Amino acid sequence: DNLCRRRERQIRNPEDRHKAHTLRHTARDFTPKLQREVLTRQSAKQKAAKAAAEAATAAAAALLAVAPADAARAEALGEGL
Repeated sequence: DNLCRRRERQIRNPEDRHKAHTLRHTARDFTPKLQREVLTRQSAKQKAAKAAAEAATAAAAALLAVAPADAARAEALGEGL
């Protein structure tokens, strides 16, 4: 936008300069904004924290998967006595 503004200031004919100014503003108003996703780099601490959280989640899931089997085994042992 700054380059266009500087270029239009160099136009000597006032009518042409005004036309260029108006067209620039019209184009700016009707051009959609860029839709960009802001990407950020993860530090080593963030990567380590994420890995630890995933490991804790996996361990909790493993415990939950083992718990029903232990309960069923305990019931079977209790009935056998």
